Amino acid sequence: QALLASGERLDGLMPSDRPLLPEPSADDPGLCETRGDPCLAQVQANPDATRELLMRYPRSLQRVHLLEAMDSYRNALPVTIETPIPYPGHAQRLRLSELALAWHDGAHVDAIAGTCRNVASWRRMRHGSDSLIFSMLAIAYIDSATRLFGDMLAALPADESVPGDCVAAFAPIVAEDVSLCTEMAGMLLVNEDALRQIARAREAKPDSIGKHIVFGGGLPLLFSEQQSMAWRVQEIVSTDCSEETMQRALQDHIADQAHIKPGWLECASNAIGCILHDVASPGHADYPKRLLDSAAHLRLAASLIWLRETSEDPRPLATRFAERPAHLRSGQRASGISDDGKFLWVGNQYDKREARFSLAFASQAGTQ
Repeated sequence: QALLASGERLDGLMPSDRPLLPEPSADDPGLCETRGDPCLAQVQANPDATRELLMRYPRSLQRVHLLEAMDSYRNALPVTIETPIPYPGHAQRLRLSELALAWHDGAHVDAIAGTCRNVASWRRMRHGSDSLIFSMLAIAYIDSATRLFGDMLAALPADESVPGDCVAAFAPIVAEDVSLCTEMAGMLLVNEDALRQIARAREAKPDSIGKHIVFGGGLPLLFSEQQSMAWRVQEIVSTDCSEETMQRALQDHIADQAHIKPGWLECASNAIGCILHDVASPGHADYPKRLLDSAAHLRLAASLIWLRETSEDPRPLATRFAERPAHLRSGQRASGISDDGKFLWVGNQYDKREARFSLAFASQAGTQ
């Protein structure tokens, strides 16, 4: 608050000379990835490298253990474009590596239960997060731990029960799992700061005739901070916070994006705001897709548990999967079983990274 009051920005909040906890490098041997090669297979191929790696970062591991006990996420810093966002990517990778190593060392129940607690913690903290960036990170971490869970479950002996932590982690989808209202409301504060910075440009003393014409004379005629902000508020409230949006999302449908198209008269008095609005609006269209994909991935993992628990059902696997209970389905989106019968998959709406999300399938659940 003091920095902002003195006219400084928050990008200087963390001085370069302040000591930070050491972080592993992205290519350290033995470190799992949040995307890419399967974590369990990677650790089992070189467990000694993982063991040595984990010994170098005890405080980071301790912190991620504490993080898994948290109920929610809020950033109490003033919201500006430069507000630091926690990015515990290396901590999540260390945690997955630790869990995979525990599995390799024979602690199967503890390892799979810990993996499920990790899923549950990120799912819980994402509920109502006030940061869109944090929310998207949480989705990525849920996916990474869910994949590890699938690999562990596929290798879990048939006579061992699925831990209760896993049943809880993949409980039926609820409204909080498919709502972006709070995160998008938080984005409004970021938008507000960005628009305020543009408006402040006209208060700066121009150091040339050209800048004086643009900022001193042209900007007040071409930009309205209040109107630009009003358009963003109207879109977000109409699209992300309505009851209709919630109900459609629970049914795996994305509500029609409310796009405010300013008229020519409004744009005549706010030309810069119109341009910024047209640029910003389409960029938010992918976030609801990623959120609904995350819900579909959680349902797919829950389907693994259900297939295992109903393994005595004599019907063919394809029939059982196709006729699974409604709470395990994700609307009409495509899903199925791989040709070799080793994976269950579900299609993604956000397919820029991968068209399908796959989980290893436990053979003891039935492959007939």
